Amino acid sequence: MDMMNSATKSFVDSPRKTYYSMSLLLLAIGMATFRVMTRPKTNAPSLHPPGFFEFFAVRRRVQAIHGSRSLLEDSYKSFPGKSFRIMTNFAEMIILPYKSANEIRNDERFSFFGFTRRTLNEETAFAMSEILTEEQDWHTITLKKVALELIARISSRVFLGEELCRNEEWLKVTREYAVTIFQAVNEMLVWPSLVRGIVSRFSPTSRRAASLIKDARMCMEPVLEKRQQERASGTYVPYNDAIEWFEAAAKSDKEDLVLAQLGLSTAAIFGTMDSLSQTVGHLAVHHDFIEPLRKEVIECLVEGGWNKTTLQNMKLLDSCIKESLRMKPMFMFSMGRRVREDVTLSDGTFLPKGSLVAVSSQGMHDPAVYANPYQWDGARFFNMGHQPGQEQTSQLVATGPNHLAFGHGHHACPGRFFAANEIKIALAHLLLKYDFRLHDREPRVKTHGLSQNTDPDFKLDVRRRREEIDLGAL
Repeated sequence: MDMMNSATKSFVDSPRKTYYSMSLLLLAIGMATFRVMTRPKTNAPSLHPPGFFEFFAVRRRVQAIHGSRSLLEDSYKSFPGKSFRIMTNFAEMIILPYKSANEIRNDERFSFFGFTRRTLNEETAFAMSEILTEEQDWHTITLKKVALELIARISSRVFLGEELCRNEEWLKVTREYAVTIFQAVNEMLVWPSLVRGIVSRFSPTSRRAASLIKDARMCMEPVLEKRQQERASGTYVPYNDAIEWFEAAAKSDKEDLVLAQLGLSTAAIFGTMDSLSQTVGHLAVHHDFIEPLRKEVIECLVEGGWNKTTLQNMKLLDSCIKESLRMKPMFMFSMGRRVREDVTLSDGTFLPKGSLVAVSSQGMHDPAVYANPYQWDGARFFNMGHQPGQEQTSQLVATGPNHLAFGHGHHACPGRFFAANEIKIALAHLLLKYDFRLHDREPRVKTHGLSQNTDPDFKLDVRRRREEIDLGAL
């Protein structure tokens, strides 16, 4: 009888509970709609504004994955030199003209989303011999895959020392994680933030990223435990690596250290790998630059060995890398920011609090700034550096509105100096130790949303050559 009474009460109460739940849901939707409708609006125009009921814009985000480049180009033509709105694969953004870079670069109202040369030389020599082999006959490689392996190994040597950087399981984890985590993030950004946690549980990519974190922990835990034992026994000698840096800075537990190291490795690997691949691809197409570059590398190393000044004096090599970044930056925009309070720019563009803004990278292809902007010229910045007043701005690590590959202002990429050294050392070894040529075709740019990636299928033919100087003896 009690069970029947309970069931009856539940049945009677059920419609009441449903009514209350539906009322709360409708109230929440109403409040959200009111906030959206009454929120301050930017005066920046859009070629394709959202429909009246299109709150989450999932359809437009999916369309942006493959259509962002054409939408950007159409917007540039429709709103020349002006700000405009564009839906990306993760949110609507306000794209500012590249001349606005100096205006916002250090403005606190915009928040950011946000090693020794000898060690690099030693690990580059070891890694290149392992990955490209000592084979003197022509053989074919997939450039991006090789660059990923090379940069993962070199970066791990600097961040983690010799023990982990030659641990094949760790290298496999860092290489795969660097690619997988970006894929997982791109998948999740298409969805509204309210459901991302649920969607990620069913995403094979997200689950694979979580599995790789567990694998990374298994690789690092023996190293962490060994260091704890050394401290306890009084035999600890400072390692001066990223593990030690994170421990000193955050007093993190093992899991935090693993996540921090994976994050650092991903940041160091992905951009550097892309830049190295892009530069080598351009050199394979423009083969007339190979011998002048070899000559420069030899002269600089003979004169100064592996030091900071030597790398700075490789001006033509510096120029080739910077030109490759100009031709294809990783993103079609730069300086992504979230507006912390309502802002009106000098051109009258109103940016409401909370909006996402970025600066257009169009200046890197503006014929008013660069002659023949869509043609790769490895000597472009080398020649520019000989012009009065441009000695500093022509350098690879220099930032400005006309070259936003590393951002600009307070939040310019802090790792660009390390990345520049890493790429130059890798290219020096490649140029002196290997011949390389196109296998069948030139590389193509792959776009995903507003990101631009090097061709994952581009192949080179390579063979070992006898280097003119012993790079390991310098």
